[in-house]
Amino acid sequence: MPSAHDNDCLQVRREGGVLWLTMNRPAALNAIDRILGLELLKAFHAAERDADVRAVVLTGSGRAFCAGDDIAGLKAFLEGDFDHERAAVDPTDKSSLYMRVAQLMTRCPKPVIAAVNGLSFGAGTELACAADIRCMARSAVMGSGLVKIAQLGNAAYLGHVVGSARAFEIFATGRAVGAEEAVAIGLATHMFDDGEFIDGVAALADRLANGPTRIIAMQKRLLAASEGRNLDARAMLQEAAHQTCFFETEDAREGASAFIENRKPTFTGR
Repeated sequence: MPSAHDNDCLQVRREGGVLWLTMNRPAALNAIDRILGLELLKAFHAAERDADVRAVVLTGSGRAFCAGDDIAGLKAFLEGDFDHERAAVDPTDKSSLYMRVAQLMTRCPKPVIAAVNGLSFGAGTELACAADIRCMARSAVMGSGLVKIAQLGNAAYLGHVVGSARAFEIFATGRAVGAEEAVAIGLATHMFDDGEFIDGVAALADRLANGPTRIIAMQKRLLAASEGRNLDARAMLQEAAHQTCFFETEDAREGASAFIENRKPTFTGR
């Protein structure tokens, strides 16, 4: 049965094995402030621990995915008011909350989908790029926009996804990237017509949630561990992971048995 919990800025609901997180500040284009940042951190920590959550979807309400940092918070931050409720930084160490959320997303042992329903800039684009899969509505756009206010960013996760040269061009021009181009350059992995967007994302999320989610988590870790290593080192990591997969997971044996027996496998995430 679906379960739900809503608060003012983040709507949380679970449908089957899929946890839906909807940033809900539509009047502010779902900009990140301290409250939303902390709620996202809490939600991803909970998702990591909850065995019933087998995939996560992050999206936005209204016409935006996330427009970036809250303007009032940015103003307060520039004035040195780190305790302002709209400043999307941790008052204790001044760390960026959205970057901490992005790190949790990349480390999450569940597949994470960013469902970019509308415009996404700055912090929103970094969050989208921290996801494992990025889906865009046909009318959605992604970009940086930071150069327009002479702020630095969109180098870590955007650069990881599209490469440093392309990330620099998007940052330096300040332009918006439409969904079709985003798919072409690898910024987005899927595009759906606006009227089919939610259904398309839901079908993809259900497919992941019903898959061998422990194996998916292992593949996620393997790819991260392989970054920056030479080919021989990558091959050794893969071989070690493959042995762990086959000898220590139930789904690997179920998958192999189902293939031999010409039947559909039933995965449990174990």
